[in-house]
Amino acid sequence: MGEELVKKLRRVEFWQADCGVRMRAAAHIEELESGIRELFTLLDKTEESDEGRVFHPNKINSCRAMDVEKLEQVLSNLKGAIQ
Repeated sequence: MGEELVKKLRRVEFWQADCGVRMRAAAHIEELESGIRELFTLLDKTEESDEGRVFHPNKINSCRAMDVEKLEQVLSNLKGAIQ
């Protein structure tokens, strides 16, 4: 359903669609936003080690330098979109 919904959102006819379609779209967007918020809650979590060092236990990383830059940009864009 997600891919179909995205296609409809990109078309002008979507805005002329019945209320049910718009309601499902809004619910889907809300679900996505909730998932993104939860992702950043996990990524922003900090803990303190026994030695007193503060660290982030949850990370997304890549051994590909070019992918790291892309990941940083994608995560930055997502975080900005929900704030």
